[in-house]
Amino acid sequence: MTEKISGVCFSIGRNPPTHLAEQALQLVAQDAEAIRTYSFEPYHDRALRHGLKVVPECWIGNDMAINRACMDELIAGAKKY
Repeated sequence: MTEKISGVCFSIGRNPPTHLAEQALQLVAQDAEAIRTYSFEPYHDRALRHGLKVVPECWIGNDMAINRACMDELIAGAKKY
């Protein structure tokens, strides 16, 4: 059995066509255990179907309103999953 890398940063856009997201996740799942994203959506459920773990993050910058919205999204996602 070939060892997989622990994870990769993953993004192909906020609203990729379904077939492109599926192809990309299938490719990544061959060699990685997890993906890192900047939110739960739109990849979380799709990644789980491919056997990947998801590590969501948010980018913290100098706009406190955007930072708060990002943190709220992560908290809501954590409660959902």
